Amino acid sequence: GYCDEVEDGPFFGRNISIEEAPFVAGILVSPQELCTGTLVSDNIVLTSKNCLQSVKTIRDIKVFLGTNEIKEDSSNYYTVSAIYTNLEAKETGGPIDLINIALIKLNDHVEISQTISPIGIEPKPWPTDTELYFRQCSAMGFDKHNQTGAMGRLYSSEVVSGIGPKGCGCAKLG
Repeated sequence: GYCDEVEDGPFFGRNISIEEAPFVAGILVSPQELCTGTLVSDNIVLTSKNCLQSVKTIRDIKVFLGTNEIKEDSSNYYTVSAIYTNLEAKETGGPIDLINIALIKLNDHVEISQTISPIGIEPKPWPTDTELYFRQCSAMGFDKHNQTGAMGRLYSSEVVSGIGPKGCGCAKLG
């Protein structure tokens, strides 16, 4: 089935302009480690807790906003004042461990523009009919280019997102 065909690997898609996704943040946690986040307010970025696993100190994190490409020598980044995760997850060992999110607080508030803007809330409701478990979405993020190896290029790909028992059949919850 579909779940057996899914592989881990580079994010494939088309190059996009930051104007198409001004909420996308590139998070450089080391010279070789890059992940993606979402600007949710003028100084908060939402990302995965996994993204920050190798971080030794918040001074090492560089958050890039308003750019199509991140290069190691880029200087147009924001620094971080705090990281918020569920600290209780380490102690409980329970279902709360499955919450793989982190909030990054930037040292400075960003100036909202055509290339930097918090994500908006989707006004279109999720289908409620029991057979409508899937919805087409755009996934956007930074990754290495699969042909050139260039780091930090902004990509987009159309994906199908699922909800409920039929939509999430391949989710591994523990």
